[in-house]
Amino acid sequence: MRFALPLAAVALACGAADPAAPTSYAVAYTLATSGPMAIDSVKYDDGHGTILKVTAPASGWTLTLTVTTGGSVQAQAWITGSGPGSAKLKVSWTHAGVSTQADSSYAVPVAAQKFALSIPHHTL
Repeated sequence: MRFALPLAAVALACGAADPAAPTSYAVAYTLATSGPMAIDSVKYDDGHGTILKVTAPASGWTLTLTVTTGGSVQAQAWITGSGPGSAKLKVSWTHAGVSTQADSSYAVPVAAQKFALSIPHHTL
């Protein structure tokens, strides 16, 4: 019985994190193209509902940030293709130690054209 109290103290100290504390997500936006594509711009949610614009990013554009629970993600990209190719816009959000979720938009134009990729609003 003399170990019961110290073991209880250790168990309490090693308990779960405060449930009221905000949790965070690792968010990654990526935009990749193949073929003759020019990326006009990308707009993305900074996690606080503010939409930010990046003009003429290179293919392989990636942005990572941390977003707290209740934050949001969404993105749009505008691309001009001058021939066959492909483009993919993706956002993933990872709750550390729990799960990873993602949404993406993909296009495969076969001729010269302008097009947009869009990922709808998600609340984390």
